[in-house]
Amino acid sequence: RRFHVKESTLQAFVAEVRSKYHANPFHNWLHAVAVMQASFLILVHTRAAGMLSYVDIFACLAAALCHDIDHPGTSNGFLVATEAKLALLHNDDAPLERHHSATTAALLQRKELDIFASLDAPSRKRVRKVMIGAILATDMSKHMGHIQSLADRAARAGSS
Repeated sequence: RRFHVKESTLQAFVAEVRSKYHANPFHNWLHAVAVMQASFLILVHTRAAGMLSYVDIFACLAAALCHDIDHPGTSNGFLVATEAKLALLHNDDAPLERHHSATTAALLQRKELDIFASLDAPSRKRVRKVMIGAILATDMSKHMGHIQSLADRAARAGSS
């Protein structure tokens, strides 16, 4: 309601996202929903939501749902080692995550799927930045760096 998303647009977006997930053993629609639900619970049961705007929260939840969209069921390492199209397209740098982000952006370009249509230009730019960052952050080769960054921020917050 806050963002005046038409129910039909939201339903069409979710249905299209779901249709882009494959029947992989792990990176499938149920995994996407589980990640979005976990993200929601983190926002509700921690102080995280207090550090984010409503636009950031909306973008994070959408990114959580889309973070593995159109996943082929292989790893970045495999794609790079086999010189797969996705690896070549993304210069061997997080080809899966870059593909998930680009696929999501392409869906949002379709008017009937644009759940962010009511946002002004600066907010739309922010949504894009947050979604790209959130999806790229799922690259597990960078996971420990993210954990260390969070630990450092928590330590700084605790010392002030």
